[in-house]
Amino acid sequence: MTIFGGPVADGADVVAIGYPGSVDRAQGLDLDDLINPMSPVKTTGTVSGGRTTKQFDTILHTAPIASGNSGGPLIDNCGRVLGVNSFGSISEGNDAEFGFAVSAREILSFLRQTNVKAGSTATPCRSAAEISERERQREAAARAQVAAAKAAEAEKREREEAQLRTGITQDIIAERENRIALAALMLALSLLAAGGAGILLLQGKRNPGIATAGGAAVLLLGAVIIFLARPDFSEIDDRVAEAMQENAADKEPQQPGIATAGKYQCTINPQRSRITVSQENELLFDWADGGCVNSRTQYGRDGAKWSRIFVPNEEQTVTISSFQPDRSEFTEERYLMGLDAMTRRGRSGQNMATGPAPPTSRPWPISRIW
Repeated sequence: MTIFGGPVADGADVVAIGYPGSVDRAQGLDLDDLINPMSPVKTTGTVSGGRTTKQFDTILHTAPIASGNSGGPLIDNCGRVLGVNSFGSISEGNDAEFGFAVSAREILSFLRQTNVKAGSTATPCRSAAEISERERQREAAARAQVAAAKAAEAEKREREEAQLRTGITQDIIAERENRIALAALMLALSLLAAGGAGILLLQGKRNPGIATAGGAAVLLLGAVIIFLARPDFSEIDDRVAEAMQENAADKEPQQPGIATAGKYQCTINPQRSRITVSQENELLFDWADGGCVNSRTQYGRDGAKWSRIFVPNEEQTVTISSFQPDRSEFTEERYLMGLDAMTRRGRSGQNMATGPAPPTSRPWPISRIW
């Protein structure tokens, strides 16, 4: 079993596991019954504090233990060994009874001295409900942040559009006035030129009169063209839309960190993970665009997520591994199933690589996110 090497908090929930002789005697079991495999007795309590005896460091707890519990583990809600139950206090009258467990510090020291390698972790134990609630809050906060960003972007776009509309409207008004004024000037010049041409023709100056009359006609035609070509107010919407498109094209779009095919070294996210019997902090991950992982395992796709359900023959566990390339996030959920549930799952004959999720009875789920 994995040993928890971190500090044990006062008031933490604990479970004592063992084979108290009083239970065996109450059931009328004889020696032949005792040598057959039986389910251990589990009692719950809380940590009352650390106590150091004259010989070794101990954990004081309230989980009921009796003769026969000695040598059995005291575990936390994540299944890690906090200590080994060794002795208890004797109740006199109405006095409360307490149990003492040799602490994990003593156990790890002993194992090191005897060159025995044991699995250990210092990650605090958090419940699956706590992790799920935090994930729900994180997702809600992320959605709220995205909605707020979209609202801010829409408000910014409205302000930009309003400013552009005001500026473009003023430009069109000024352009219209300028063209009307220019057309009026050319019209006046054309009238003057026409009058001058008439005077020249009356004086018998035929060629200069005709030339001047042609100039007057050109000025008149130009005045009409400029007046008719003045911008219309209906062009405001078109110019605003064109300007908004140009502004959007100039802005660099924010591309999400999408994982492409290749090898990755993932680092675990302890704030979003529930780690019970593992201290693994890094994961080597080879991803192919078609869903092949580490060049040997095919994942199935469900929307943006690729996943696989794995049930090893030698373990009573169900592991759901999933990868989301758009988030560059790999998640591993492992459920320690009971023997009855595993037997039913084995008889169903379903392919666990693509079958449904495991039953809702999930003691000590492990959730790790990279």
